[in-house]
Amino acid sequence: MKRTRIIITSVLVVGVIAVSIYFLLFHVNLDQYDFHQTLTFEVSPNAQYKAELILLGKQEERYDEEGNVITNKNESYDQYARLWYDPEITEDGSTIWHDKRTKIIYYEKNCTEDNIEWLNNDTIIINDVTLNIHKDVYDYRRT
Repeated sequence: MKRTRIIITSVLVVGVIAVSIYFLLFHVNLDQYDFHQTLTFEVSPNAQYKAELILLGKQEERYDEEGNVITNKNESYDQYARLWYDPEITEDGSTIWHDKRTKIIYYEKNCTEDNIEWLNNDTIIINDVTLNIHKDVYDYRRT
């Protein structure tokens, strides 16, 4: 009985630690930002992928001496790149990119650049960071 309790407690502790590590290092919480704005996007040479670089911003209200709100000022700008894949080609030849077919491949804090360049169908350069779209993810929290 005592051994079972120790095993269950150990499994729960390991699970809590694993979930905490996931949220600290791998989860990008976009709800913490006040606005999202697409900066640029590029389609891969074979037109099977689209990379979209998005500006994320937080706003902080400023107050004057009487307590009146002064214009919101942007305090920080972060960026993430969303990779769209598996587009649908319609009968008339237009391309439809579905929201459910995306993944975040780049996440950077306090960016000043907004460059995307495809080297080939599998490799992309985002703000001087080279990524293989199938296996690489850049996240400033992991460097």
